[in-house]
Amino acid sequence: PPPAPAPVAPGARAPMAAPAAAPKQPTPPPTGAKPAPGGKKTEGASEPQQPQEKPATPLLIYTGRVGMEVAESTVIPGTIDKVIDMAESFGGYLASRSDAGVVIRVPSRHFRDALNALEKLGEVKRRSVSAEDVSEEFHDLEVRLQNLKSVQKRLQEFLAKAANVNDALQVERELERVGREIDQIEGRMRFLRARATFSTITVDVSAKPKQQQVVAQGTPPPPPPPRTIDLPIDWLSRVGLETLMTLR
Repeated sequence: PPPAPAPVAPGARAPMAAPAAAPKQPTPPPTGAKPAPGGKKTEGASEPQQPQEKPATPLLIYTGRVGMEVAESTVIPGTIDKVIDMAESFGGYLASRSDAGVVIRVPSRHFRDALNALEKLGEVKRRSVSAEDVSEEFHDLEVRLQNLKSVQKRLQEFLAKAANVNDALQVERELERVGREIDQIEGRMRFLRARATFSTITVDVSAKPKQQQVVAQGTPPPPPPPRTIDLPIDWLSRVGLETLMTLR
């Protein structure tokens, strides 16, 4: 049986029991640990890396020129029509046309395919291709446009708070100038974007030169014999009149 408690004197307090030991707290996992299967975390795992930004696509303007020959001059109009049909088949269109050539515009992604298709329409004699990178110019225009729009917004705020008519007129003139610059920049950006989206190809069509037949030249005929003249008087021949009459 358990021992009986010790007697307590009158007026004395009973001794307090010793406090229970605090439960042991679990050790927190290290920072950056990944959870293991089953809800547990593993130590030493690194944080996921952020994806790197892709470089901006360059803005290129492609221009091509092709010179081709056909069998006869009567075939030139039909060949030009075929060039236009080819451009429209790639999603392009006609830019200009003349009696001996045509200018077409095709999507830049089909620029090489269009050049290869031209070889089927005639005998290509010459070809030239150039590419102009306008990425830097386009980026500068974007920065200028953003700054001008910020200035325009501040001017509109100043106009709303103008104290008198003179200040309002001055702000309006500045707003008009900034608006013109914004329109010019936006127009230039639209032009560059359109030129980069559709490439230009100039096609010159001519007829093959006809071969001329060369006639072989033979031996020239001998000169005609000297002409003889019968003079009725003997002494005329002695003075050389016959020789004088045969001269040319």
